[in-house]
Amino acid sequence: MNLMDNSIVIVNSCNKVNLIKEISKSELSDIKVMTFNELRDKLFFSYDEQAIYEVMKLENVSCGIAKKYIENLYWIDEIGSSKVKNLLQIKKHLMDNGLLVSNPLFKSVLATKKIYIYDIPYLTKEEEKILNGFEYEFINKDIVDKEYSVYEFDTLEDEIYFVATKISELLKNGIDINRIKLINLNDEYRMNIQKAFKIFNIPTN
Repeated sequence: MNLMDNSIVIVNSCNKVNLIKEISKSELSDIKVMTFNELRDKLFFSYDEQAIYEVMKLENVSCGIAKKYIENLYWIDEIGSSKVKNLLQIKKHLMDNGLLVSNPLFKSVLATKKIYIYDIPYLTKEEEKILNGFEYEFINKDIVDKEYSVYEFDTLEDEIYFVATKISELLKNGIDINRIKLINLNDEYRMNIQKAFKIFNIPTN
């Protein structure tokens, strides 16, 4: 893996610790490793429990809903429906009360850095928006010699339970669900997967 000093490497959270250890063994001294969420917070804004509590009071919603409102503030545009206008009002209220913390200098600092995307094969539309206006380079692990595991199950139910368990583990480790794909599914698989994924609280589309 060829990296340059004065650079930022963006990784999935599950790869972050190992990559930092690997870089620490090299002679490179000026490399920052971060996830897309960390980069997003630096570029746009960060928030804490106080902001969530403020939205709970403002909109009379639960903690989970309030957090979703704030998460949506990263992606709203200045035009749109009444829902968008309401989110813009929430954003203004939080900013006016100092509950969204921004770093206006970070964007100019990032523009001086070399940006690497490590072991992430493609970007979601949100990730593309985060990096809009910046040049970046993909660096992927060498997959030629990678070992793959093949499993065999006695029943369809056992197979689907195994898949659901593995996907749950990936989600807990910070893997974006948009990067998890199931292919070549027939109607029997689809029906049983939908039932199992509801139990594991895994969204499907």
